[in-house]
Amino acid sequence: PIANPAFADKMVRLASMIARQRKGEVILLNVVKIPEQTPPSGAIAHVKNAKTFLSDLMTKMDIPAGGIIKVGHKTAEAILSTIEEVKPKLVILGWRGRTFRKDVVLGSTIDPILVQAKCDVAVVRFEKEFKSIKRILIPTAGGPHAVLAGELARDVAKECSADVTLLYVGKSEEDRKKAEKAFSETSKPLKDVKVRTKFVVDRNVVERIAEEANKHDIVFIGATCERFLKNFLLGVFPEKVVSKTSKTVVMTRRWVRLI
Repeated sequence: PIANPAFADKMVRLASMIARQRKGEVILLNVVKIPEQTPPSGAIAHVKNAKTFLSDLMTKMDIPAGGIIKVGHKTAEAILSTIEEVKPKLVILGWRGRTFRKDVVLGSTIDPILVQAKCDVAVVRFEKEFKSIKRILIPTAGGPHAVLAGELARDVAKECSADVTLLYVGKSEEDRKKAEKAFSETSKPLKDVKVRTKFVVDRNVVERIAEEANKHDIVFIGATCERFLKNFLLGVFPEKVVSKTSKTVVMTRRWVRLI
């Protein structure tokens, strides 16, 4: 889904990197949001602008690509219905940054998609300039969301010939065994790229991750492996890291089918 022209080129570039490595395709979605009392016919002029917007983006892409325009009253609902129709493997969402509303965490559009989308989700906060990528950081505690972070980092690393660092911040030396387990899980999709591991001890985990992030070009960080709603949407650990660094940060959420 693309709405903000300021993010558009960066979103397309990142999505293209991932799709190219997977021999896949990118579908661009633009939601034309209209007031509740406005009928769909009232969006004709906006639809024309959306067609031009998406067409211009697709001309810059060198991989299979398509575009969808949805007219609706609620952006999140339009995106979720498109996910049900298209059944993508991954949805990439752009995030402007911290919200100050108390009833939402990452945003009124992003929150429902993170919780409800039946596919993998990546939420990206881009730095002002999405420059060349040579050093990638993955703070990890293991789990399926971290493995997804590893998969996306692998795609970008292979595209950019970048190195990957797996970071575990423990609160004591006793956490080293947990770190080794996390490194083992997260590194499984990273066999084709150069990877190093780094275990450090620091009581302030967020500050230390942010400090390490500033030495890299992009950060991939998974949701915590405990209960998703509680830890990602209420605890929002990745968001805390994002607020401490100016680097591009990709927050990942693996869709895990419930038995």
